[in-house]
Amino acid sequence: MEGHMLLQLNLTHQKNKTASEDDHDDRTSRSLLFQAAAMLRELPKNVYDQIAFDVPYSDFSEEVETFPERKPWLFNVLVATFKTWMADFVVQVSEASSIAERGGSFAWFNSQRSFTFAMFGLIYVGLIEWVLYVSTLSVALPHAVVFGNEPLADKMNDSVGQADLLIQICYDNFLVNPLVYFPIFYLIKGTMAARCSGKTPENGSPSSMAAGLARYGENFWADNLTSCVVWVPVDFLVFAAPMYLRMPLSHAFSFLW
Repeated sequence: MEGHMLLQLNLTHQKNKTASEDDHDDRTSRSLLFQAAAMLRELPKNVYDQIAFDVPYSDFSEEVETFPERKPWLFNVLVATFKTWMADFVVQVSEASSIAERGGSFAWFNSQRSFTFAMFGLIYVGLIEWVLYVSTLSVALPHAVVFGNEPLADKMNDSVGQADLLIQICYDNFLVNPLVYFPIFYLIKGTMAARCSGKTPENGSPSSMAAGLARYGENFWADNLTSCVVWVPVDFLVFAAPMYLRMPLSHAFSFLW
């Protein structure tokens, strides 16, 4: 009923329109067209300015193929957890093979150690690093999201995005790695070393966590210089990649490292 009444009012209004009103309507239509054209020109920026994409799929293979774009956070957590667990698994197998070649006896798989690294992958590499490298940087440097999702040709002419790229590389190598990643890594390493050896700290002796941090203090410059040699060039690729691939690429390179 309401729609019918509005239609009748509109038809009555059209019958009573004057020439000046027709001119006004023409100007309004042209204005709307100009606004629509402006929105179309801005469309690429709106498309690039996001992390997850609503990618359509028609079958299971396409669903799997588009999963990283549609669910980047979940994909990151899964990759981070598996990557960290697998990296430790490879090290344990390598250690067991080395000891076996020398004729020694060694329990080749430590399930407690494996679980600890899996949790490290889930909590720090999967969850905390997403906050550090995606959530924080997308707020602090919103154009970095646009830059990452732009085609390569647009990246070459995007001076603002290039400046953000350098800021992100410095942020990773001079703030996050020395003050967050390495301290946590050495804390876990010290704790695991104490548990694997079965030793408990004696009175007056430093705890395993304190011993881990002390070891990091000894290796601070060597670890961070080596890290910069590897990660400064790698970060150019990681932080210039589409946003949904940022963390998976970082995980892939860290596994190789």
